[in-house]
Amino acid sequence: MFFGKTTRPVFILGCQRSGTTICQNVFLKSADCDVYREGNKKAMTDEWRLRDTATIRRLIRKSRKRVALFKPLNDAQWARRFLDGHEHARIVWIYRDPGDTANSAIAKWDSVQADIINTVGKALAQAGDAAGAARLLADRPGYAMYAEGIPAGAVERVIGWSREGLDAPSGAGALWWLRNQFYQSLDLNRDARVLLVKYEPFVTEPSAAVRRICAHMGIGYDDRLVADVHSGSVGRRPPPSMSASVAAACEELFASLDADWNGSLESGGGEAVAR
Repeated sequence: MFFGKTTRPVFILGCQRSGTTICQNVFLKSADCDVYREGNKKAMTDEWRLRDTATIRRLIRKSRKRVALFKPLNDAQWARRFLDGHEHARIVWIYRDPGDTANSAIAKWDSVQADIINTVGKALAQAGDAAGAARLLADRPGYAMYAEGIPAGAVERVIGWSREGLDAPSGAGALWWLRNQFYQSLDLNRDARVLLVKYEPFVTEPSAAVRRICAHMGIGYDDRLVADVHSGSVGRRPPPSMSASVAAACEELFASLDADWNGSLESGGGEAVAR
């Protein structure tokens, strides 16, 4: 039991198929964490969206652990709300090679992500902005969530992709770009409360990666946490062929995320917190 200090809320964010579940599961083994997975009805809706702030605050207050951990991937666009709406909040943002991410997404969902990008782009073209597009898609909540919060600078790119009529690999790459661009468009790369984690080193050198995450969260590290982490998914298949515009966007953002990640390693990564 943990008494005498405020439980810290931590939110694992990023793009689907980027290793967020592996990271979450690491902390199921930690005596310092209450973990609220995507299927947890207390914390998440039927659409795997995080419940309202008041509900999440109640869960945090009831916790007797150092950390209450949540994985609201479908709400990554609202990362600022998590940081500003919860005292002592931290974010762990995980990113993965776009080719491997796309391969994993296609294996799981086939062309669904392409349909999302094509549909959201058409709604953006009709409405002119993200809020309007989300309203147009209100009767399709699984699509509307991907229109939410898209910054003006990304709207035209998504519209252009929808006019291309993306196939499954290009759609998966476009969704990787759309979700990961929030890390920079929301200025999370300038916020010490946010720790950027690269998937490949996370699974190939898990001890070092999880030590960094534990330090960011303010909890202790134990080798048992990483006992089940393995690197078998890295580069398992060749990257899929994406359209030139999607491939260029992914390559540019991936390089920029790598630069941020390398910079965080040099600086020690994240804000120092008391245990």
